[in-house]
Amino acid sequence: MEILKPLSPEWFKLKASEDKYKNIDAETNKIYKEFQNEYSIEKIKSLSGEELLDKIFLGKNKNNLCYKLEFEPTLIEFGCIKGGSSSKYELYFSTKKKSWIFKDKKISKDTAVNFAINIRKKLISGAEIIKNYGEIKDYSDYLNIFEKLKNNELKDNEYLWILKYYHMLFPNSFPPFYSDDWHIHILSNIDRYPKNKEKFLRMGQISCFVKEECNISNITFAKIISDEIGNPQTFFGIEMENDIFDNLKTKDYIAIDCKKLGDLDSLLKEIKEKRISKVKKEKEIKNKISYELKQNNIGDIKTNEIYDFYIQTKEDTCIVAMNREKILGIGRLNGDYFFDENNIYSHCRKVEWLENFDTSQKLKEI
Repeated sequence: MEILKPLSPEWFKLKASEDKYKNIDAETNKIYKEFQNEYSIEKIKSLSGEELLDKIFLGKNKNNLCYKLEFEPTLIEFGCIKGGSSSKYELYFSTKKKSWIFKDKKISKDTAVNFAINIRKKLISGAEIIKNYGEIKDYSDYLNIFEKLKNNELKDNEYLWILKYYHMLFPNSFPPFYSDDWHIHILSNIDRYPKNKEKFLRMGQISCFVKEECNISNITFAKIISDEIGNPQTFFGIEMENDIFDNLKTKDYIAIDCKKLGDLDSLLKEIKEKRISKVKKEKEIKNKISYELKQNNIGDIKTNEIYDFYIQTKEDTCIVAMNREKILGIGRLNGDYFFDENNIYSHCRKVEWLENFDTSQKLKEI
């Protein structure tokens, strides 16, 4: 009997024939149809005034498009877009401020309606371009559609919630994976080099693999991916000397230096609590770190390392401790940041060490 290579097209076909995947299409088709009826192009186009605000944007109720796409339990299996603040939708209603917010600024309801009309135009115009294009046969068709989106100033339709809307309307043409992390995770596992940096086109590349080579549905493919390889894995490398690593691994944590900054929780608390966009918050945090480094005569070359260690690394991030080309250990983060004032390497995270290496072994040999 032939042994199939895992994650090859033939392997996916075989997996899709297993009992637990046989009924996925029938089960999900009902959900797709209900969504397409509730949030069809025609229905969204017919909305006006306050009804337009309440039916699409977060804040006033749970029966709006943005809430459904991000939080509705029955739609979670069609790809996750959670994370960040409400500002990722550009427009939303803040119950705390009792006002509509556009790009972090309070606006009147009438102004909100005008912004909603413009956002709705982008959303629906993009969907209509896809709908009117006809059959999508191969990757060149995705390139053609993307050019049409750009020509109509719709390149901003790379927002994750808009991409998920496209999937819900056109599940046979777009897979339920929307972020860069997911795209790289999948393409690397199926041994395909990303053809483009645009999310829309990477979704097209994945869908071509699913349809042309595996001959299964995008949602079945997604279920198999979830069961077999799980979520994207993030790696974070930290440079340190052998003796520092030997000390840290006995305490089951990893750490970076720049003790003079003090506790980062205290230093950055005010910025972290601001209700501003993710992009603005990232910029303010980096500026604050850079400023404090310069004030302590350290130089701001460490800004990105400190930011990534404190903000970007989450639980389950794989940590690779290195001394130049030598791998010292590989572990998985399993705790929040804490400050240890008794050590030079004072900015710390708890780690479950999975592997320790001979310190003479180099990265390219692993």
